[in-house]
Amino acid sequence: MEKLKSVFFHLSMVYWMALAALTAYLIYAVNLNLPTIGMGLVAFIPNGFMLWLFITKKPRTSANQTVLTFSIIIGYALFIIGSLTISWPLIIIYGVGLIFWMLFIFWYSNFPKHSSEVLKIGASLPELTLKTLDNKPFYASSLLGKKAIYLFYRGNWCPVCMAQVKEVASQYKSLKESGAEMILVSPQPQEKTKKLTESLGIDFLFLHDEGNKMAQKLDIAHINGVPIGASPAYGNDTVYPTIVITDEQGKIIFVDQTDNFRIRPEPETYISVLSGHTN
Repeated sequence: MEKLKSVFFHLSMVYWMALAALTAYLIYAVNLNLPTIGMGLVAFIPNGFMLWLFITKKPRTSANQTVLTFSIIIGYALFIIGSLTISWPLIIIYGVGLIFWMLFIFWYSNFPKHSSEVLKIGASLPELTLKTLDNKPFYASSLLGKKAIYLFYRGNWCPVCMAQVKEVASQYKSLKESGAEMILVSPQPQEKTKKLTESLGIDFLFLHDEGNKMAQKLDIAHINGVPIGASPAYGNDTVYPTIVITDEQGKIIFVDQTDNFRIRPEPETYISVLSGHTN
């Protein structure tokens, strides 16, 4: 199923762009009327949403995108109702565009219902062996005596992950004042992470999970989770976006395992957890 999702994302993007091109041509050829307005809603809304997601880099959106979803459904209805002569090929073509949107919102965006059996409140965080950007080993046990926030992100290819990382970076001062170490972990290639750190200019600890082994150990590995278009540069497997906060003894005091890749917790949540936790 996850392999199918990795193909679906790029297939839907290509389809929506082709649909937008077809719609622009039909509007030019037929002029703007009820059917072409409906076509435009079906074709342009998905493209506009994806463009907005990549440009604005928002770390969270509405789960069901109710307004946009109903607008696309209404657009499809307008297209059919407004057509004096029903063109079955166009009904199918635009129907597929609508189906792709519904699949993106209600299937692709959602992760399988899963709660790590390892990451439980009150449990000790297992020893993690990671690598620093200069390829030296790093052990989670070295942080004993300090509170720590572990942010597991998928990679530079994911716009929501990048938005989340940049949002965390914007809260740099507050997170530092909380007394906790901020650790960002990804299985992506080291050179990708180095580019990310250079663009942020902060001294948070960025670590590499080589071979996604620690994600597997924590039961948060996302097999075949990288879209097929990004897999040549990032590999096939990644990690489910996850936040783990530990206390000075290495005990887990907070876990967030989102079930939708477009919804991430706010940094204020971490700060609140840390300020409200006393030994």
